[in-house]
Amino acid sequence: MQELMKAIYDVVDDHGAGRIAEGADFSSRTLVSQKANPHYETHRMNVEELHRIMKFTRDFRPLKAWAEAFGFDLVPKDKPAGIDLNTAL
Repeated sequence: MQELMKAIYDVVDDHGAGRIAEGADFSSRTLVSQKANPHYETHRMNVEELHRIMKFTRDFRPLKAWAEAFGFDLVPKDKPAGIDLNTAL
């Protein structure tokens, strides 16, 4: 769990709590900072909040850390190259 909390903290630190608060619909920069701080026991981030942060930042280090904690690897799907409609038909 510590690796997950560190990954959340690193994402917030790298992208900026103020920018995340504004872009991921949090009430304040302070709230984001408190929830991301692994040493702040009374404020913990919930799954919805983490989802909003990852969706806004496109930074999936917390998801990767969580997968690794359960023995899984997180790998992005390969998207096939697009083809035009006429070729497809």
